[in-house]
Amino acid sequence: MCQWPVQVDPLDRAILDLLYSLPPVWDDYDAKSLTGSEQQAVGLMVRAGLVELRLLVRASMDSRDELVEMVVTVTGEYDATGIWRVVLNQVSDWLDADGRTRGRCRMWSDPQQIRLTDQGELARHDYENQTPEKPSTVCAFVRKIGFFAHRPPVPARIRVESCSTDTHSSQKPGPTVTAATAKATVGDITIHNNIQIDHGAIAEQVLSELNKRKDTFPSEPARQHESKAPTGKDPDHQIPKMNKTIRQAGASLEWVRRERPDLAPEEATRGRYTKEQYDYIRENGGPAYPLDEQDQSTVPSWETWSRYVREFLRLTEGRVNFPRRGRTGRSLVRPDEIDDPSDDN
Repeated sequence: MCQWPVQVDPLDRAILDLLYSLPPVWDDYDAKSLTGSEQQAVGLMVRAGLVELRLLVRASMDSRDELVEMVVTVTGEYDATGIWRVVLNQVSDWLDADGRTRGRCRMWSDPQQIRLTDQGELARHDYENQTPEKPSTVCAFVRKIGFFAHRPPVPARIRVESCSTDTHSSQKPGPTVTAATAKATVGDITIHNNIQIDHGAIAEQVLSELNKRKDTFPSEPARQHESKAPTGKDPDHQIPKMNKTIRQAGASLEWVRRERPDLAPEEATRGRYTKEQYDYIRENGGPAYPLDEQDQSTVPSWETWSRYVREFLRLTEGRVNFPRRGRTGRSLVRPDEIDDPSDDN
């Protein structure tokens, strides 16, 4: 194992660690076991052509009772458009005579395995045999910095290993991503050399859906009445929907609040979490982010954890940046609006 420099960027360290730990043969990929820096490093190394992923891809079309399931390998700077092109090449009857889709299409992908490519092995050999006169540039190449800031993109390579179609599936799998995605209407995806999405049609559909739901939103007096209601446990209260990463970060915050209440932010600061709380979680783990077998932290970076916690608090406690109750004007005054104390004499 190579000795890393004393001072090394966390992302560089993650790239070098993966360069040495990933095998040249397929191995199971578990994103949950990686830190935030390591997950970012995997994405950069795939786009740089040093790492290859094996994906399980599922696709469906509303107007057809069939589910396409494919196993593909990807490396280089690929995107969803490239994978869609591969899917539609396998099920050409999803397109009409004009090359347009016959219905709304959905696609989900899930990384299953990972391995080092032949270029990744060469990069590892280059780093192992670097000299002061000829240092390795693998990190700069992967991150596109320094001499490689304007290097050309690594061409995407998408290879189909297997493809099957289930024409009797009554249930289609749920999406593996948590972000809401607008559904394209019939014919929005046009297949020529590239897939083009009609964003105007998507925007119209989203606005139409919002207008349908507008009448279901509670009025301002109703919201004020609800805010004054007792805060005791309500058996009919529903837990807000949130993805696993946000719930995990929120659980870690609640845990550290119980374990170390002295690390909570001071009341005068309006803050709801502190860097000291994050550091305590990173050092001690906890139920939400247990330490791994080498006693290394599994909590994401401070910036990522903070973003998840803010979203968790927004969903569970509401926004914090609101005017004081009863105030409608601005909360700041200009310097010329401040009375001079000397005028009172």
